[in-house]
Order: sequence, then C-alpha cells, then structure tokens
Amino acid sequence: MTDDLGPKLPDDVADYVDAEDPGVDRLYRPKTMEEIDWCLQRRAQCQREVEQVDGLVKEAIRRIQKRGEKMRRIAAVGVHYFDFVLLEWLDTHKALVVRGTKKSRDFVYGRLGYRTSPEHLEIEDEKAAQAWADSLPLESALVRTKREPVIRAIQDHFRKTGEVPPGYKVVAEKQTPYISTEDEPDDALAKR
Repeated sequence: MTDDLGPKLPDDVADYVDAEDPGVDRLYRPKTMEEIDWCLQRRAQCQREVEQVDGLVKEAIRRIQKRGEKMRRIAAVGVHYFDFVLLEWLDTHKALVVRGTKKSRDFVYGRLGYRTSPEHLEIEDEKAAQAWADSLPLESALVRTKREPVIRAIQDHFRKTGEVPPGYKVVAEKQTPYISTEDEPDDALAKR
C-alpha cells in the first residue's frame, strides 16, 4: 500500500508534525543532502527527548515511590498502634464481646472478636517424631512412603484416640483476637 509519495507511513508516525518545523508532516520528504542531515539532527534530538522523558518518568516514579513508602510507613504505624489499643481493650473487656456462643461484637466501623483454633498437635522434637513415624508399618495412613509424618492423619488419630506420639506435644484450644474494619459505616451495618 502506498500514498502519493511512496510507501504508506506506519500508523504510529502518519500523524507526526515536527515541533520545530510544523511544515514537516506526513507529506514531507527530504530532497537535498542538507535536508537529510537536518533529518538526522532532528532524529538525534528526538532520541534525546525520548531519553530525557524516560529519565524524568523514572525520577518521578522514584520520588512517588519514596513518598509512598514514607506515607505507607506512617499509615502502617497507625495500624499497629490501633491494633495494640484495640487488642488491649479487647483483653480487658472480653466479657463485653464474648457473650454466650457469640465470640464477636459488631461496631459501626468493624468487628472485634475471638476465633477459636481447635486443639492440635505441633511437632516439638523432629527426631522423635521422625523415629515414631519410621516405626509405623508402610501401610499406615499416618505416614507417607517417604516416611514422614502425615500431620492431618496424625491430628485425626490424636482426636480419635487421644494418643500423643513421641516428639509431639498437645497445643491447647486457643481463642485468638482479631480485628476487621470497613471503609464506610454502611458496609459494616449492611452485614448485620
């Protein structure tokens, strides 16, 4: 496909108008060696502009990231502060939150409460746990062929039998406090 001056210009340059010489547009074609030299000079200038703009963009991004990191650090300290304040309040006012089977309390901007993690086993002595697993028959569902403990199966075995294998300890059921927040009061109220 060609235009009346030769091969068709690619779409990304077809609408170019030079900043220094508005007469240089899609219809312009150099006719003399001086014009070729001018085209080379303008190309070099345009390339420098590209590099300068890329540098400016990188610098702007760096400044924005630096400012963003500072703002994020400040906000993160606020989150940690309010976590501390709210968890301290929750610890001293547990009776206001935990009522019967209800383990949380809704507020306009969020919820405070406790989540209960079930009693489970935790490896206390790797060597003893591995030795116990090695002593089991290969067909046992409590170990893999690799001869490593299958924690989920061992947890189930513990729940059914109460047996605490060597190398394990019982971690008591525990309530863990949590905090969730909503951006708008209506969000929290709509969930009730």
